[in-house]
Amino acid sequence: MLDTLDCVSRAQAGRLQALEAAIEGGGLLKMARQMTVHGDWILWLEKAGLNRRTANDWIRLSDLEMPAQQVLERGGMRAVLKDSARKRNPQKSTAARLKEAGDRVGAAKKEYYAALTERGRLLRERERQGES
Repeated sequence: MLDTLDCVSRAQAGRLQALEAAIEGGGLLKMARQMTVHGDWILWLEKAGLNRRTANDWIRLSDLEMPAQQVLERGGMRAVLKDSARKRNPQKSTAARLKEAGDRVGAAKKEYYAALTERGRLLRERERQGES
């Protein structure tokens, strides 16, 4: 039984250390990305042995400025990043999205008819001035 508890304790400590490294690495990756020439970032990541998704996850995790222990308590990196994304982009109801689409159509129609009216006015003005 004590061996099992020891394994659990070591595993949790390992997860905490991994999260701390990911958070610190994310900050360093962010600086490295800013220093690379456009288009060289992916090549740089390959040389570092990281894929783009992992690098982006680490950077996003670092940007949250959340202690590793808190990340662990909230379910780990994936859970925290998913929750963060949900807060940044809350899902709107279908009715709300439909209303927004209708509003955009209405605004586009209004702009279209205003442009037609302006065009007609300009054509009439050109005719009065005898222009062709």
